[in-house]
Amino acid sequence: MQSGAYLAATAMCGRSLEAICRHYKTKDSYLGGGLKELRDIGVIDARLYQWSEELRDQRNNAAHATDTEIGAQDANDVMTFTHAIVDYVFLLAQKFEQFQKRKSDRITKKAKATSHAKA
Repeated sequence: MQSGAYLAATAMCGRSLEAICRHYKTKDSYLGGGLKELRDIGVIDARLYQWSEELRDQRNNAAHATDTEIGAQDANDVMTFTHAIVDYVFLLAQKFEQFQKRKSDRITKKAKATSHAKA
């Protein structure tokens, strides 16, 4: 992005989506099918799937010989949406699981304390 290689930056964002599919071992070797699998198994929701489909389309324009030009704003948006998907899939999902575990642990601890107090 900083060097003005917007086409390359867009293509690399597509590779990031491919890497997510590989991480989750999707069965379909094509990005479109892999993204559907991620949606179907709940790794991404409907909105992120919509974003990823648009990213896939932009990646196809960048990776294949087309007449489509990708400008700075579009490449920046593609990168922003890619970061959001990566954050959601790998960071926020893990943080939420940790939050839920702490909450469950607090409830369990409180319930034990209450049952010991009654005994």
